Amino acid sequence: MLTVDPERGDGPELTGEAALMAALTAERTGRMTDIVATIQGEQDAIIRSDVRGVLVVQGGPGTGKTAVALHRAAYLLYTHRERLARSGLLVVGPTPTFLRYIADVLPALGETGVLLSGLGQLRPGLDARGTETPEVAELKGRLAMVDVLKAAVRDREVVPRGGRDLVVDGVRIGLRGPDLTSCRTVGRRASRMHNLARPAFARAVVDLVTDRFLGRIGNDVRGAESLLSRRDVDDVRQEMASDAGVRALIDGMWPVLSPEQLLRELMADPDRIRRVTKGWTDEERALLHRPADAEWTPADVPLLEELDELLGHDDSAERAAEA
Repeated sequence: MLTVDPERGDGPELTGEAALMAALTAERTGRMTDIVATIQGEQDAIIRSDVRGVLVVQGGPGTGKTAVALHRAAYLLYTHRERLARSGLLVVGPTPTFLRYIADVLPALGETGVLLSGLGQLRPGLDARGTETPEVAELKGRLAMVDVLKAAVRDREVVPRGGRDLVVDGVRIGLRGPDLTSCRTVGRRASRMHNLARPAFARAVVDLVTDRFLGRIGNDVRGAESLLSRRDVDDVRQEMASDAGVRALIDGMWPVLSPEQLLRELMADPDRIRRVTKGWTDEERALLHRPADAEWTPADVPLLEELDELLGHDDSAERAAEA
């Protein structure tokens, strides 16, 4: 049990719970007082608890949650300095004012190697400072948004109704809907990430177009009577892959998407919102809708991070350029 003088004067000394209650009922000054003077056994256990797993500290206003959390941060940095020097320590705060406050407190505890960030700045390169109603933020924070984003990605992998006709080198090629659906299936089986699956989808489309093209000019690439060598067929396939019409078909059915592009286009299009929000009410869908040029908000950041996992990044073009 600690013996303290909360007034730091000549008044009577208080100990244990009396010291804690005196600190909690004292007038707020806007500065954090020395919590060491009021730490109870439960608070000390929180500060010194094991580093494994998730630790949640709950309490009412003024019960010292922030102070305990900061002393725990200082304790971890002192006790596990080598480990945390490699991984780092991140403190996330709700407002810039809170972060400025924390920036003053941690050095007073002897620690400076901490990264501070607001909720809207957790995504590298993004400063999400837009505002929205609590109802919209709550909607975006629902677990159901994971399924909405998955559906939004699949909604961009589109098979044209009735198939598609192409003209390549003056030859009209008819691509049936079921054949294009098979190409999409090839892509989806290649990777669960949209952008990483695109090359497999593109190859399937090029193979399909090549097969149809050779069939139209009387050379069935699958048959034994073809007059073309394998090298000739490869040359035709390369020509199909570079054809503007074929590339446009691939881009239309399976575009390369960034998280920012997909989320902006989703929220700006009521029809897209309706397609990917099965079971939602019209009122909920209306909350999700906003202009394409709306500012990013803190509630958008987790959605963009989830889309990172759903889309992936296809760096094949960059690697080809470096080769």
